[in-house]
Parts: sequence; structure tokens; C-alpha cells
Amino acid sequence: MIQYTNSISVYEFFRKIKKVEDGSLTAVQAQEHLRDTVLTAIRHGKHLVIDLADQKPNLALEDGAEFPASKIWNKEVLAAYCASFEILKGGQFGPEDKTMNGDVGFHGLTGFTISILIKDDASYCQLC
Repeated sequence: MIQYTNSISVYEFFRKIKKVEDGSLTAVQAQEHLRDTVLTAIRHGKHLVIDLADQKPNLALEDGAEFPASKIWNKEVLAAYCASFEILKGGQFGPEDKTMNGDVGFHGLTGFTISILIKDDASYCQLC
């Protein structure tokens, strides 16, 4: 039997959005955590499921200081963004320039994909 759980990561981003709304987390911190989560999924070639539940996805869809959404949600742009090492803090040879084993030399694995999970049709309309 194949263990599929090792190839899928579920990120409950709606929890970060709620923390921003109640003031216990800044929008920049939430976006940085999302960037780091996407980077980790790329590095390990995982399928990343981003759960927005019924929250407005503004933090996930807007360009921020730490999270360039316009470069993340377009597959071709994301590939170029990763290839240029811009997705990494400090760029190439920076502290995030690592393989999944911790060696120097970031590269994304080909199994990486993203899905966005939304609670219902009303929440889906917020994406439009």
C-alpha cells in the first residue's frame, strides 16, 4: 500500500487570516508563512492544499512585501521565479538556498502542485 500522506501537505491558511483579523499576527507575517510553505512544498515536490475555508483570500491573492502573489499563482512565472532564486530569502547562496536534504543548491522537484480548498459556493465567489 502506498503512503500518499507523505506527498500531500494541507496548509490551513484560514487560521492565519483569522489571526490577522484579531490582531495577533500581521499581514506581512501571514504572507511570509505562506511563502515559506509554498517554498517547502516546491523543494519537496509535494501537492500543497491551501485551505481558505470561508475566509476572504486577499492575503493569499495580493502582492505583499514578502509574498509576490502575482509570481506564485502563475505556473510559468513561478518556474522562472524559482529558477532565478528570487523566491529564496537572500537569493542564490542565501540561507534558504538548500535542497530537501539541507545541502546547498535549491531546486524544485517536479511533483509540486497546488490546490485551493474553499468551504462553499459563496466563498468561491469571493475569489472572482
